[in-house]
Amino acid sequence: MLHFTAGQSARNAFGTWRRDAQRIGTACLVDVDGTVYEVFPPTQWAFHLGIAGTSRHDRRSIGIEIATSGR
Repeated sequence: MLHFTAGQSARNAFGTWRRDAQRIGTACLVDVDGTVYEVFPPTQWAFHLGIAGTSRHDRRSIGIEIATSGR
């Protein structure tokens, strides 16, 4: 699943996740310069869909966050 963060960098997206009480995140972050960060091991999973009751889908998909300054 591709997710897009309207922010200036992957670091900003990661900081937002750390402050979020729901602990939503993705396995990979792609920065505006194309640098790819692996946030946690691929053997783990995260609530990246952000919708209550979707953990079955969260566990069966890979979340990739793309940092972008606009649409």
